[in-house]
Amino acid sequence: MGRVSWRKGEILNYLNLADVVIGTSLKSNLNRSILEAMAVGKPVVVFDSGRIGNLIRQMENGILVRSGDTHEFAERLKELYFNSELCKNIGLNARKTIIEERS
Repeated sequence: MGRVSWRKGEILNYLNLADVVIGTSLKSNLNRSILEAMAVGKPVVVFDSGRIGNLIRQMENGILVRSGDTHEFAERLKELYFNSELCKNIGLNARKTIIEERS
């Protein structure tokens, strides 16, 4: 299978459609897709796998869930869905984190 070719700006367009970005890897969620989501101010909900816990500060710039705990994962997504202010603040802090710590 060949590589997927993305046009410039296409990923940004898709990220802008999202309210929340999720990371469901049980091995490592410290990857480009999570970092890009944070960079554009999207809150992320991720399984605490790999070294993502070194970047995410719980409920401040993202939400960490014990790896494999799908019930808790769903609860955290529901929490963001019903609390738009929390969703907004986590997204803003996520962007700030990327600018200050990853740029």
